[in-house]
Amino acid sequence: VALPAAITALAMYLFFCLARGRYPLFFAPRTHKEVPGIERAATRLPDGFLAWLAPLMRLSLEDVASTAGMDAVGYVVFQATLLKVLGVLTLLCCIVLLPLYATADGGLGGFNQLSMSNVEQGSGRLWVVAPLCWLTSVVVYLKIF
Repeated sequence: VALPAAITALAMYLFFCLARGRYPLFFAPRTHKEVPGIERAATRLPDGFLAWLAPLMRLSLEDVASTAGMDAVGYVVFQATLLKVLGVLTLLCCIVLLPLYATADGGLGGFNQLSMSNVEQGSGRLWVVAPLCWLTSVVVYLKIF
């Protein structure tokens, strides 16, 4: 399931990178028009294959607000928060849970060896999962509130 999704996402990303330079009115309409007194035209990004990525990451929230509105600012802040929270939690869970599951005595192989089903029922290893779940909840709550 994950491999077809990754291939599809990569194909869509490659399509976007190739098509945005060829069809600028479709992929960057705000660079061609503006509404006087309400919003200004967006800064044109470079046309290279990945050249647009670095200038996009350096945009300030004020630039996003003046060109795309406050809804876009809220979305950007939401995505940045998710990236930070999920990045930290993914790293933490990979460091703690993957070795815990991989060295368990469940007898499973392949990808199933890295899951909780490889840990035998009633094993003391399962107690590691509960505090990690609580820690995950605390990190999310602190970042949200």
